[in-house]
Amino acid sequence: MPYAPDLASALTSVALSWSSAPLRPSSTPDFFDDLPSLNKWYIAQCKARVLGEKHQLIYSGGQLQHRDELCETADAQKTPPAPKEGPESDIQRPKLLICHDFQGGYNDRFDRRGYTFEYWSLADIFIYFSHRRISCPPVGWNSAAKRHGVKMLGTVIFEWKEAIPELSLLLRGPHDSYSPLKPPLRFSPFYIPALIDLALSSNFSGYLINVELPLDLGFSVSGYTWYPDWLRPTSAAERDEMVRNARRLRAWVALLRSEGRRRFREAGRDEKEWTVLWYDSVTKEGKLEWQDAVTDKNVSFAEVSDGIFTNYTWARPPKPKIEQPDMPGGPAPEESLYDPSSTKNLAASDSVAPYDVDPHPALAHSVAILDRAGRSRSEAYIGIDVFGRNCWGGAQSWRSLDMIGSSIWWSKRLGSPRSDGVASPVADLGLSVALFAPGWTWEHAEPGTMIDPPVSSIPIWEPVSEDRRGTERRSWEEFSELDRRLWVGGRSSTAARLSSSSAAEPHSFKRALSAYFSARAPPSLMDKSLKSSGTDHSASKLLYHTTFARGSGTAWYVSGRQVAIWRSTEEPPSTSTAQELGLGDAKSDEARRKEKEALEDRARGRVLAGWTDAGVSLPKPDATWPRPSCVWMSNSTEVFTPPTTESATMSVNLQSGPASVDAELSEDQVWMGNCSLRLRLPSSSEWSSGQSLFVPVSWVPLPATSTADSADLIIQATACLHGTDADLSRVRLGVRFVDGSILQGQSPDRQRILDSSWTRTSSTFSVTTDQARNSTPHASMEPQAILGVIVDSPASESDPAEVHIGEVYLSLGSGQDRTTSPLKHAVQVGCGQDDLFLLTWPDFAPTSHFYEVFAQSESGGRDSVWLGTATRERSRTEFVASLTGARTTLGSSAGQGFEFVIRPFGSCWGDAHATGPFTG
Repeated sequence: MPYAPDLASALTSVALSWSSAPLRPSSTPDFFDDLPSLNKWYIAQCKARVLGEKHQLIYSGGQLQHRDELCETADAQKTPPAPKEGPESDIQRPKLLICHDFQGGYNDRFDRRGYTFEYWSLADIFIYFSHRRISCPPVGWNSAAKRHGVKMLGTVIFEWKEAIPELSLLLRGPHDSYSPLKPPLRFSPFYIPALIDLALSSNFSGYLINVELPLDLGFSVSGYTWYPDWLRPTSAAERDEMVRNARRLRAWVALLRSEGRRRFREAGRDEKEWTVLWYDSVTKEGKLEWQDAVTDKNVSFAEVSDGIFTNYTWARPPKPKIEQPDMPGGPAPEESLYDPSSTKNLAASDSVAPYDVDPHPALAHSVAILDRAGRSRSEAYIGIDVFGRNCWGGAQSWRSLDMIGSSIWWSKRLGSPRSDGVASPVADLGLSVALFAPGWTWEHAEPGTMIDPPVSSIPIWEPVSEDRRGTERRSWEEFSELDRRLWVGGRSSTAARLSSSSAAEPHSFKRALSAYFSARAPPSLMDKSLKSSGTDHSASKLLYHTTFARGSGTAWYVSGRQVAIWRSTEEPPSTSTAQELGLGDAKSDEARRKEKEALEDRARGRVLAGWTDAGVSLPKPDATWPRPSCVWMSNSTEVFTPPTTESATMSVNLQSGPASVDAELSEDQVWMGNCSLRLRLPSSSEWSSGQSLFVPVSWVPLPATSTADSADLIIQATACLHGTDADLSRVRLGVRFVDGSILQGQSPDRQRILDSSWTRTSSTFSVTTDQARNSTPHASMEPQAILGVIVDSPASESDPAEVHIGEVYLSLGSGQDRTTSPLKHAVQVGCGQDDLFLLTWPDFAPTSHFYEVFAQSESGGRDSVWLGTATRERSRTEFVASLTGARTTLGSSAGQGFEFVIRPFGSCWGDAHATGPFTG
């Protein structure tokens, strides 16, 4: 998905009967509501293996042969402390964690545009959170995260009184229902292999462990009411048992972490990818007490995990008519959870550096505790709720971020001020950030934070706030602009604007989130190809590829040709029933949610257009945010031109002054996917004779090199452009390194693409190993640079030029090194239930982002028909669709027999494809 509209329509009624995201019910579910369901799935997985054996566990107290053995708690067990490698160690780098909390979950849709996250280059970890017992990230969201080098975690949660029996089962195991009152302190590892198997099979990287209930789990972790009567909840025995349960839980978390790393290593994956995070909830006494910081009460859980996600109510905004201390968002003394004398003593210790402005007490306390425990400060993810529930959030999130001071850490290492030139009120604390519920930009309905809609906007959002009743609801375009303002800042050219009413004043976006975290390039695609086998196409030398595609849209393009469009259709308002809509008897939560949405659409008199599929979201032009920081180039003494090459290098400040260039994603002129990057260049009056302008576009990865490498790297950059011949003749490609130097390409080549209005341009760059090795925003990161375009001055007076960039890719080696393989591959076609068919094929292009599926008549004579993208199933080499929908899409050609064609997404793959006839 996205699917062709006729195919999507045929699938909608079928998909409503399944609660999990994959269209094949036999695939791994997206969630488990209880532990027995997880165990049932795991047993089925074990039976499916050749040997049919369960995984053996390795425990610090000895080797466990079976899952039902009990482990003795090792209270001294901790994760290895953070290496003291100074501020340049990656473990010391402050990170951005994003944790969603979206009503109904993040759901891909066949028929409407929905919420997707598009600013992946700013994030390090994404947690898929829901209130199910165990939540697995949806396929599309997981694919998008991996594509951008972001760790994706699931969630294991126990909350409310109803979860007491389940948590007891986790710690006790299903085969140990009773033990004496004072037995050796033990816990069960029974469910740990299943959780690790689930992560491996679904390709995510670990879990957030969230236990939000007191560890009063009954007599000997039985999960039942205490008995006899003298063992009451107020008794010393009960309190002692809660402490023992906290020790059991801590040991269970430690084993989950160590076993996960071992299993990842055995599976050929980087063991450091496996991540277990703890949520600030229960304490070492077994009590449910949110600390809002790292304290003596919860640091023991941080010590056995890879980090702690602190509760988000640490930065309480001032309350009306209550005098607050002179600190942005600081809590009143009576609200503080910390003993003032304890905080003062910790802040005065040698482990905390002196600050020009005292940091928030919760932050100072966290830093002191982490330093004392020998842990990295970046292992504490300080929570910020974007909805602003008892904290600074929404458009005021910058206040919380200012207190944490992440931008100060980055500015020190980049040697430049923050983009807005404003210093943070606190010093470099080195703490990470956990941003909770960023879907606020889609869901919220607060006055003063809404964007004034254009008159013709399409209403697509519920709920409606009181102040907007009688007016149109927010359109998708307005959401997109609000989301952009939150993450990277606004752009001057947009028609949408924040309300100028007095209610909007306290909600102004003073600083975007990108002011606090640096964008970084996605992983090199070559790293992926080295781990794969069987590829027969030299585009496996690909380093980077994007078409800037969003995770939602209203159309789809292939090689400049629109192959599908979703249109809205007006219908009279109605209060139709589910039966009239063809939804049947909805029983699952997912079916009820979709039924409700369909009824709302019908009642509003509009069937909404579009699709949502996070799996097609590709790297964005992150070097253009919020506006491109362009560099004027001229033949001054600052330019060095080696006499033996055609390249030129210029030393420039990394924070160059902006030129009047506006950049935005456009859905009007598209080459591949659903959008392109539109650049509006300065008019001729802004240029000086002989000047050129470097316009940055995207952060891209460079090949990893070692000190032993001496040969220069030959890199070819290619872009598909749209514009007038006069404008495109002024454009060529360039690379800007972290030190500010700009490398112009050699031997530029420009060709008009057949049967289209697009032009392909390419340039070759000779990059020294020193240039590549030293081009890192931070020593812990991989080499990267900014790919952009160099625009020459216009030959005559002209209006501002407009150029669209539809596709960009980087590869190692020159064009002569990349030839298309003549080999073809076979597609296996099978029929399943509910009018569905299943296509499978070999992964012959493993570095491609995904595959596209086409159908064509076996007799030929017409262009192939686009059916959709293979982005919904767990496997990237599977496609499930409706046979009836496929026949409708093909029209009269379907009666002549047809075959399926699978192509890697993007023009960089030439004619590589797989085919298979449909014989059913």
